[in-house]
Amino acid sequence: MKITFWSDFACPWCWIGETNLEAALKSLGRTAEFEMKAYELAPNAPRMGGETTFPRLLARGLSWEEAEGRIKEVDEAGAAAGLPFAYGDAIQSNTFDAHRVRKFVEAHFGRDAAEKLSERFFRAYFSDHVELGNPEVLCRLAGETGIPSGQVRAFLDAPLDTGTEARIIADAVREDEMTARSTGVTSVPFFIINGKYSVPGALDQAGWEDGLKQVFEEEDRERQRGPFGAGVTCGPDGCSIDFDRE
Repeated sequence: MKITFWSDFACPWCWIGETNLEAALKSLGRTAEFEMKAYELAPNAPRMGGETTFPRLLARGLSWEEAEGRIKEVDEAGAAAGLPFAYGDAIQSNTFDAHRVRKFVEAHFGRDAAEKLSERFFRAYFSDHVELGNPEVLCRLAGETGIPSGQVRAFLDAPLDTGTEARIIADAVREDEMTARSTGVTSVPFFIINGKYSVPGALDQAGWEDGLKQVFEEEDRERQRGPFGAGVTCGPDGCSIDFDRE
């Protein structure tokens, strides 16, 4: 199974949805190949000096009670997924460089290292309340996950000249976002299973398990059929014929 998904480190439901997905796979005893694509919920957010969640919700027109309810909803969903959320204190910050660093780490240190870094970025944003647009913070967080912070610093400091790795990775982030628009992705998280099943939004673990079971059963049937269909099979008691064949 391959799962392609768009996500942003400033998206609480992305962290919750991805955590529930991983828990569902573990519960089912199955595995999947993941491909993360970058998405920025607030591409114009400041790198540093942003506001916390509550005043931003009020600025969007929510009442005091509605804002409190929204924060409580996220915190409770996070707690149900086993995540240490404190959504109200999250500081809005630009995530473009965080996406760049993740792609850099995946290119040089592998997907497992990149997924570990993603988890650290989410936790830093929603639990530690750091400014994820701060290059110093990104280098420190990378170092905490075993990535040489000096390499990350050099990457972030490199000019975005045409043909350089820094520019290529920056363009890859923009390409992910362009693909989202052309695919019809307007919010995250957004998952595509095996290139044909779209799952918008964050499911709970039970919801993921129900859906994944069906897809895994479909995959198992396809493997059993093979490229030539069911055909004729023979065993100790003789042969059986698939009478549904044309």
